[in-house]
Amino acid sequence: FLLITLFLCFFIPNVRFKYYQSLFFTQQERDIDALTGVKNSIAYRRVVDDISDALKRNDTIHFTVFVFDVNKLKETNDLYGHSYGDELLVRSARLIASLFPNIDVFRTGGDEFTVILRDNYSMNAFKYQETVKNKLEDIKRESTLLLNETSIAFGCATYDPKVDNDYIQVYSKADALMY
Repeated sequence: FLLITLFLCFFIPNVRFKYYQSLFFTQQERDIDALTGVKNSIAYRRVVDDISDALKRNDTIHFTVFVFDVNKLKETNDLYGHSYGDELLVRSARLIASLFPNIDVFRTGGDEFTVILRDNYSMNAFKYQETVKNKLEDIKRESTLLLNETSIAFGCATYDPKVDNDYIQVYSKADALMY
């Protein structure tokens, strides 16, 4: 009886721990874009659903959406090959992530990235917007060859409860400001 009790006390919790640990790592892998290392569209969708649910409940919520589009990806792929296009995407993802430390960056399409600032981060959206604008202009100016060019268009919009009904409206405004 003592052996059975010891087995149940030590083995079963260890198996459960390993199961939950494995589940956690599987979920982490599921949320990461394999090429760029930032969060992927699955993780993005969950955040958007969370925001949409909060808006439906009429929670007080603050958020700002930044939309990014990597310029000249097709030209890079056509002239130098897809490995250079992939390198451009990785370089762009790292650049965007460096502009938003401790905030998730999502690759939402082939050459599209999105950052959502929530709550206190959203209150500083103007500061982020100016930093992003200046850094992207500097990077583009420093690029001389298409092969090394990192040109990224961006737009951003902040949720205004008096005007916006849902997340899609805010995203659409940010997307329109990109062009």
